[in-house]
Amino acid sequence: MKLLTLSLVILILTGCATLNQEECKRGDWYTLGLNDGLSGQTSGRLSQHQEACSEYGIMINHEQYQAGRTQGLNDYCRLENAFKTGLNGQQYQHVCPPAIDSLFSRYNSAAYQVYQDRTELERIDNELSNKENSLSDKKRSDSDRNRIRNEIRDLDRRRHRLNDDMYQHQRLVDDLNAEARKYR
Repeated sequence: MKLLTLSLVILILTGCATLNQEECKRGDWYTLGLNDGLSGQTSGRLSQHQEACSEYGIMINHEQYQAGRTQGLNDYCRLENAFKTGLNGQQYQHVCPPAIDSLFSRYNSAAYQVYQDRTELERIDNELSNKENSLSDKKRSDSDRNRIRNEIRDLDRRRHRLNDDMYQHQRLVDDLNAEARKYR
């Protein structure tokens, strides 16, 4: 039991490391910072990298990392990227300059809402499909079939409401996208 617990702890700790030994040895700190900036990572990501590499006795070059991250953030912090990242399920971490932070946040939040709507619709569709398939099971009692039909009706109603919400959220994103073009 202790061996299992120890194995799980090691697995969890190594799974949390942002870099493996080879990546730390490679020491391409500028590219690492660039990639973190391009993906909108907060400055706290550097501490996670330091912790990962310290396990191997390797120090990070802060200046190279920060130069890369700054360049990456310059590319990340374009307003059109707020929509792209939100629609891909990435919530904004307030890493852009104050001049565009609130706009980027607003645009990303609107797009992220559409992402959430789509994800929930997909979940409901899967649940509906499973329930509809379960109706064809000949072993089900009449009361089970009635219960499943009621659940399907409830899911259909939720799906319809969610479709309406998503339509409104998508319209908002479209309007905000048009607004953002004024800033380009």
